[in-house]
Amino acid sequence: MTATTATVGIRRIDHVGIIVSDAEVSERWYVEVLGAEPFLRIGYGEEIECKMKAPFRHVFLMLGEQRIELVENANWRGFARHDDWGLIPHYAFMVTAEGLEYQMQRFREKRVKYAGPIFHPPAPPASVYFCDPDSNHLELTVWEGYPRDQGVVEVVPWNDLQHAARS
Repeated sequence: MTATTATVGIRRIDHVGIIVSDAEVSERWYVEVLGAEPFLRIGYGEEIECKMKAPFRHVFLMLGEQRIELVENANWRGFARHDDWGLIPHYAFMVTAEGLEYQMQRFREKRVKYAGPIFHPPAPPASVYFCDPDSNHLELTVWEGYPRDQGVVEVVPWNDLQHAARS
């Protein structure tokens, strides 16, 4: 017998947890740069009734239809290593072709370094790569409708996109 959604009950990923060194700084960045909307903060001392006392602060945001949890760890140094060319982990968010254009313009206005649109043949999507303030690897991707002549085929230059390691 094969497990199905009906038997297992899994429908999709509910939220993605991203480690950050400062929840407030990162929350502000995700709101100002990506348009995220915070909806729950835990560990800020404002909980009236809380069974679990969080040993760290974390904030839940809506980014389009995706829930994101920014989990604070003051010792987190992100992926700001000069030898880190890996894509793992990275967090990719689906957008429309128009959304990708809009976000690239927003990146230029906010002075956020990004690479793309990049195509990776034979895969069809166009992607734009960038990093948050902790150098977490992020991606916006369009699976259909983005003109192939408006992108390039290259390796993602993570080193050029990363922020300096926090001390």
